Amino acid sequence: MKEDNLILIVDDDPQVLFATVRILKKAGYTVITASSGYEGLQTARERMPDLLLLDVMLPDIDGIEVCKHLKGGEMTSHLFVCLLSGLRRASEEQALGLESGADDYIARPIENRELLARVQAMLRLINAEKELYDNRKQLKRLVEERTAQLFINEAQFRLLTESIKDVFWMSTYGLEEIVYISPSYQRLWERDIELVYKESTSFLEALHPDDMDAYLDVIASYHAKGKAYACEYRIIKKDGEIRWISERGYPVEEPLEGQLLMSGICTDISEQKRIEIALRESEEKYRSMMESMDDAAYICSADYRIEYMNSAMIEKIGRDATGEQCHTAIFGRQEQCPWCQHEKVMRGETLKTEFEEPGTGNVYSISHSPIFHTNGTISTLSLYHDITETKKLEARIQQAQKMESIGSLAGGIAHDFNNILCPIIGMSELLMLNSPHGSQVYEDAQMIFNAGKRGGDLVKQILSFSRQSKHTFIPVYIQQILKEVLKLSRSSIPTYIEIEQDIQTDCSSVLANPTQIHQVIMNIMTNAYHAVESSSGKIIVTLHETSLASDALQDIALSVDRYALLSITDSGHGMPADLMDKIFDPYFTTKEQGKGTGLGLAVAYGIIKEHKGEIQVCSEVGKGSTFNVYIPLMEKQVVSNTIGDSALSPTGKEHILLVDDEEPIALLEKKMLEQLGYQVTMHIHSSEALEAFRAEPDVFDLVISDMAMPSMTGDQLAMELLAIRHDIPIIISSGFSERLDNGRGAKIGIKDFLEKPFLKSKLAKTVRKVLDAAKFEN
Repeated sequence: MKEDNLILIVDDDPQVLFATVRILKKAGYTVITASSGYEGLQTARERMPDLLLLDVMLPDIDGIEVCKHLKGGEMTSHLFVCLLSGLRRASEEQALGLESGADDYIARPIENRELLARVQAMLRLINAEKELYDNRKQLKRLVEERTAQLFINEAQFRLLTESIKDVFWMSTYGLEEIVYISPSYQRLWERDIELVYKESTSFLEALHPDDMDAYLDVIASYHAKGKAYACEYRIIKKDGEIRWISERGYPVEEPLEGQLLMSGICTDISEQKRIEIALRESEEKYRSMMESMDDAAYICSADYRIEYMNSAMIEKIGRDATGEQCHTAIFGRQEQCPWCQHEKVMRGETLKTEFEEPGTGNVYSISHSPIFHTNGTISTLSLYHDITETKKLEARIQQAQKMESIGSLAGGIAHDFNNILCPIIGMSELLMLNSPHGSQVYEDAQMIFNAGKRGGDLVKQILSFSRQSKHTFIPVYIQQILKEVLKLSRSSIPTYIEIEQDIQTDCSSVLANPTQIHQVIMNIMTNAYHAVESSSGKIIVTLHETSLASDALQDIALSVDRYALLSITDSGHGMPADLMDKIFDPYFTTKEQGKGTGLGLAVAYGIIKEHKGEIQVCSEVGKGSTFNVYIPLMEKQVVSNTIGDSALSPTGKEHILLVDDEEPIALLEKKMLEQLGYQVTMHIHSSEALEAFRAEPDVFDLVISDMAMPSMTGDQLAMELLAIRHDIPIIISSGFSERLDNGRGAKIGIKDFLEKPFLKSKLAKTVRKVLDAAKFEN
């Protein structure tokens, strides 16, 4: 690697070498050393020093020999070598050294100051020579590059002009003399190229007579103004074929021998002209087609102005708006439409968009494509195809597919969730039956039981929704549901917010879905809480029977006169009139992000409408809000029982084989059956149950099996059991299963089906019914 101001000292005397190195390093030079001739040669070739101080007397080969080797080497011949020697041999050795190629000679001894001065002088000389060498090298390179470029330019010019199809020419100012014309002239004009050099205007013989005057006028104008020109004309070849020529002429900046020059290029545009004619014919056909089509269409220029509208588009907007800007004429906007694709199409893109027309709700598929004109301009074509009916059909198909997917998902959720609810409902039911009515344990168990029942109803609601079926309505006492909601709300709403109640305990029943009514009350309570949570406010909840006449509300459209009125009032900040018109719109919310989705009141409104009821809101800014919910009362009242009367549940002493892979559920069912007097053998693995039955098939009077079990499902186990003993009665239980739909269970011999979660009374009645039927058959 080359280093600046690098000095190599070659000397076999250690003391002299040490002293010399010290002097030069102190002066700021980079110094390397060698103690023999061969070592000096190797180091010089590897490090390429700027200056080499070489002792003449060395132990292996002398310094003069080293100098000869260096100066004779291609890579080291430029190195600056200074020989060092004693005074006695100075004259003779100096002559020999300089003859061997040395650049300088220093006789010893020498003062330190003189040594430094000599070194500095040699380095200045070295640097000057290096700079001079670099400049000569760069100048030589530039000359070589310029010379090569001139050859390249000339070759490229000849290659370009002689290989192109176009005719390139250069002439004096006035076409008096043709300075140069490319060989393609002979092919295109079918005239001798030598003739045009001799007689410059001979090319005019081929011009079409109808175009001659116009061409000469163009040339005369060029002579008068000296500006570039462009024109088109026809030539007639010797065989009579007519070709179209496009000619462009330019003034040449530098004169030739004092004469002004002009140059030009002639291009055969016959094919382009043929295409233009074909395009005009095609445009006429296209326009005819556009006028006959049902889809609306229009063409716009680059500045958004309508260039053409077909009859369907004129009929669509009611007038011909040609010449007007499209966003104003078609969409009634003063500025460009936000959805506009015009600029993209002007860049050559072909796009398709969908657009829903305001007011009508019609949906259009709009195809946007560019139209390239022969003059270089671009227009855009937009075709409107009405896809309203197609979109409706797609929506119905997507809804059907979505509901099918939701149905599959809901089935899986229902099975797992019902299995979870089964021990919750069952154990809380047993706890209630075994605790004194009104005790704290009974009330706690009742809350668990009711929550579990709501969970079960929610699963049914999910399943019914996924199948787009109607909700099941049963006689419901709103006061019971309201009591549960208020208990739940009290535990979640801060104590500084007062909840005041006025509930008619004997309010008559309504025909409703209890889970949905629970959801409505919870949504409105949550809304009331959010209205007062920032202050120590109050929520008032009332429920009572009333009639249209007593309420004197003419705008309530109910099918009966009597109804239950649920009112929930908050002392919050209230709402202005413009917001009250929107609160039941889906996704409308005034809450901050994370405090609501805007669906709660919309869902509540939909549920109450489904129950043939009405929901209204009254509010003033600063005075809070009141939500009134009207639900028609049943004409014939019924008494509902939350828990089946266990005292009336049928019992028995038969032996039952119980199979369920969920151990908590199996233990619950075993406990219920044993309380009913039955003998129970329980298994949580279907394979073990099969082996137990195979060992003693006659000891069992009934089999109760879960449906969804690993390795062997309930229906598969049933078929195996029936193959061993054909008359064994079997009950299948499941959180959810479609494997036994459409009567498949009865076909394979299953006697009944228990849907989880179930009450003890339901289990007792189903078991007794199946056992008694089996005895009757036998």
